[in-house]
Amino acid sequence: MRRALVVALGAGAVALASAGPAAAQSFIPAIRLQTSVGTGPHLFGDQMDARLDLFVDRSRTDMGSIKVDTNFFPYGRLGSPRRTSARDGRTQRISYSYRLECVTVQCFPGLSRQQFKVAFPYAVVRYREQNGARRGLAVKWPTFRLISRLPPLTADQLRLQAPITTGLSPASAMFAPVGVPAATYRMSPVLLAALLLAASLLALAAGVFAGRPVLAHIRSSSEAEEGPALSSLERALERVEESARAAGRGDREALAWLARELARNGRTDDARQARRLAWSEHEPTADDSVALVQRVRDGLGAQA
Repeated sequence: MRRALVVALGAGAVALASAGPAAAQSFIPAIRLQTSVGTGPHLFGDQMDARLDLFVDRSRTDMGSIKVDTNFFPYGRLGSPRRTSARDGRTQRISYSYRLECVTVQCFPGLSRQQFKVAFPYAVVRYREQNGARRGLAVKWPTFRLISRLPPLTADQLRLQAPITTGLSPASAMFAPVGVPAATYRMSPVLLAALLLAASLLALAAGVFAGRPVLAHIRSSSEAEEGPALSSLERALERVEESARAAGRGDREALAWLARELARNGRTDDARQARRLAWSEHEPTADDSVALVQRVRDGLGAQA
């Protein structure tokens, strides 16, 4: 039996040698795969990196047909993988970098264990050779140990089902670091506050400088002497006079207002004349309106 096996292997080797280098190359995959995971320790809740490298023989591979299928259970991917590529002659290296995280119960070792081994499912790469043949390769990921942040329970705690931690802070009993890292800043908060204050003062000074003419105008307007307030009768007279000069005719509404003010001031005759002009059949003229205003003012001047 052993002699027959040796003879068969020898015959196969002779046949392979006689087939030539092209036939021998067909037994070698056109793509070689390599996997790696980040160095530990890998604690529960920590993120980790995984990388898949493809070394592709471009002369034998249809580059557009390469498909990669990965599964990192119980870990989950954070976002899309980062793809990089480099070429050396007819060999091209394509790298896929994955960011992974597991915060589910599948990554909890349990109360009685401190750690357990994690083995990702195989990564599968499918492609098509230049001659049209479809190929597929599977590669194993390195295994690693996932470490719990909780210390294992003692025999007495397991028997009594005692709480996992004791004391005021549950984090005090954890042997793995769980503290929140200190905050970092691109710029010192004190320096930023000083710069913002300086910018605010500069903007305020620029606003004051630009508004100086406006402030001066407001100040001069407020300081200007104001004349005595006009009475209702005087305002009515000015309205009739301004309307007559601006429109070139009498204003019925202004004349009616003047009639009411004259009647309120006891000037019955002038009020009757103003009312007659306001409600006359024909439109009041500017001359009649100005003449009425002048007569009323003359009368007021005589009374003063």
